Amino acid sequence: MGDGPGSAGAPSPLEAWVGCHSIDVGSNHGPERLTLTVEEAARSLGVSRAHAYELAARGEIPTLRLGRRILVPREALVRMMCR
Repeated sequence: MGDGPGSAGAPSPLEAWVGCHSIDVGSNHGPERLTLTVEEAARSLGVSRAHAYELAARGEIPTLRLGRRILVPREALVRMMCR
């Protein structure tokens, strides 16, 4: 929650926005998944697939590897956008 002067426990505008918006990956996979593919993260960020892989390789997009798959934790992506 917002800690600024006069916040009185009210969320900052960014916290309020994040609290009521989810990352839309444009697909219907049932319950919200905890991770996105790099391609889904690219669509959410508005960048190309190739650029998203470059950002992931440089560590600018948070990723984890499961075998050969590179996944982007949804919560980490939202936190990254809140910085």
